[in-house]
Amino acid sequence: MVGVVLVALSVSLGGWVFARADNTVAVYVVADSTAVGTRLDQANLEVINVHLDTATTTYLSVEEADELKQNPETIFTSPVGQGQLIPTEAIGNAAELSLRPLSLEVAHTATLKVGQLVDLWVTADDLRGAEDKEPELVARGLHVVSIEEEDPLFGSSGVREVQILVPEAAVSEVLKAVSGQTKATLVPQVGGAGG
Repeated sequence: MVGVVLVALSVSLGGWVFARADNTVAVYVVADSTAVGTRLDQANLEVINVHLDTATTTYLSVEEADELKQNPETIFTSPVGQGQLIPTEAIGNAAELSLRPLSLEVAHTATLKVGQLVDLWVTADDLRGAEDKEPELVARGLHVVSIEEEDPLFGSSGVREVQILVPEAAVSEVLKAVSGQTKATLVPQVGGAGG
């Protein structure tokens, strides 16, 4: 009798394990960190199979993502780090995003990463050298979209071009702050995204 119960139990358990193994959902993971504003059809994505019960509602399936890729206006509305699944809430339409790209020449870029949230500080250069100017916070929570690659032929000047996304309402203030004789510095926010 015990043998029959053990056989029945092992058959049931084996059937459950087999059904569970076959119950996967194909989803995309981000191969390289993506910044806000990155088009879904231009992101570097890889397919994996997951066993998450909530995967079909919480994360983009391959089928959903492939359908959304057909529209070039489909973008990441929040950054997604390297190796992460793509949450459905991280994808939207470019028309919904009220951010504008701006390029800045920035020193101290070693700690910056694409997709990271940063604060923009500027320091006025006093050409006469009479007194040191205090740094001024211009804008918080800006998204890093791209960082210029260093050219090995010309060496490093310490200054690189960084593209950031600025809220539309703050564009004028940021442009005023970085024009003229100022040095721009982007300070990463603690816990800001980026891979």
